[in-house]
Amino acid sequence: MSPLFDDTVALVSGASQGIGFAIATRLLEAGCRVALTDLDADSTREAPRRTGHAADRVRPYALDVRDAAQCEAVVADLQEAWGPVGVLVNNAGVSGRSAVFEAEALSQDIDHVMAVNVKGVLNLSVACTRGLHRTRGAIVNVASITSLVATSAHIAYGASKGAVAQLTKFLARDFGPHGVRVNAVAPGLVMTPMTAHIADDAERCERMVRRTYLRRAADPQDIAGPVVFLASEQARYVTGTILPVDGGYTAN
Repeated sequence: MSPLFDDTVALVSGASQGIGFAIATRLLEAGCRVALTDLDADSTREAPRRTGHAADRVRPYALDVRDAAQCEAVVADLQEAWGPVGVLVNNAGVSGRSAVFEAEALSQDIDHVMAVNVKGVLNLSVACTRGLHRTRGAIVNVASITSLVATSAHIAYGASKGAVAQLTKFLARDFGPHGVRVNAVAPGLVMTPMTAHIADDAERCERMVRRTYLRRAADPQDIAGPVVFLASEQARYVTGTILPVDGGYTAN
């Protein structure tokens, strides 16, 4: 079977671990050259070796997606090295910790979470615009089931992922006439370093798993497959879609 991609240049944010790393690895396996970005410079430098792929197929970048100028600089450097971006995966994200009645903490929390989870998506999407127009490529955003239902997640995180879902639809509208597709996945509970606090709360974790039809939490590879599908030509007539990848949680 031929690969899904023919040397397509892909950029994955938040890619040094967890869901982002799984997505980057799957895209490499599917025939892409992949730029991995993350805020943590040390783990980003180490990530290419951990993919098991040749160094000329993987480029690491330390990147704060909140900074539009940094996003522009990374995309410009990548384009000079490899050519225009054909696949953008906006995965970088943080989770809040404050409750709705903790007014001062929540105010700071929501500013930070929205800056990373929403503004970061917009910054990288804008930075990749010209390249995506040239390649008639695809954007896949990583939202969450909290964009569809109110779970036990913290309020800032849920609000930010709801914004990502709606932003996905507006980007699909604006990019569509240029042949660029924009979709999102909405994962349920995924066991990653970012969700370690949920795994440590046995009662909360059991409650979520019990409501999930498949009776288990996801691992990052469960999310990576649907992302690669949405980024590929197999989904060439799919845009503006928020795909739940949640083991049936939101169908319950």
